[in-house]
Amino acid sequence: MQTSIMRTIGHALRNVRPGPMLLATGRLSGSLGYALRVSSPAFGDGQPMPVRFTQDGDSVFPPLRLRGQSPRGYACGRNALGRPGWTAPTPPPGHGPHRYAFQVFALDARPGFPYPPGRALLMRTIRPHIIAQGRMIGTYERV
Repeated sequence: MQTSIMRTIGHALRNVRPGPMLLATGRLSGSLGYALRVSSPAFGDGQPMPVRFTQDGDSVFPPLRLRGQSPRGYACGRNALGRPGWTAPTPPPGHGPHRYAFQVFALDARPGFPYPPGRALLMRTIRPHIIAQGRMIGTYERV
């Protein structure tokens, strides 16, 4: 029953999307001098993600490659569910393709957080330290 309800909601909201301006890169100033190129050997930018990277598959984080600033470490904030780390995509059935952004930021300092920050705190804290950024979009659709 829950699946049929989700499918009905998915069809009703099929064309509703938040848009790329909600991505942090859409709101940052254009004064950054460096870009990071984010790619994946598993799928191209704007292309469908293989099912193994979704909750319909193995829920593994897709392999990403970076070109640009040389990373010396990384940290992950909270995901859309408020949990630290990766939560694989699971859009409502019948809602059409959803976009998933993989955003990467190179910083001139590593901020300290007592816990994995939410998006607002993360962006407010790292904004003055961003020296390069990049993103890649993957899509996934459940029929």
